[in-house]
Amino acid sequence: MLACPIEEVHLEKGAEYLIRYKRNSKVTTHHFCAKCGIMAHHQRRTTPDICGINIGCIDQLDYRSFRDLPMNNGIDFTFIDD
Repeated sequence: MLACPIEEVHLEKGAEYLIRYKRNSKVTTHHFCAKCGIMAHHQRRTTPDICGINIGCIDQLDYRSFRDLPMNNGIDFTFIDD
């Protein structure tokens, strides 16, 4: 996730496919794509003026070039230890 001020976040396309989900606090807001299910971005509970953006959703950015950062492909991610 890329963190940036929420007022600097501007969607260029696909806003009609976003589904908003608010958790228990009703402050944290997650935005998911209705077509593929990916979490595109979220507004944080502890710092609601900061937005976390899934860098895999930025067309102009090759997230695979960030070799020094840990990445998770989502499919293989689990909270359950084997």
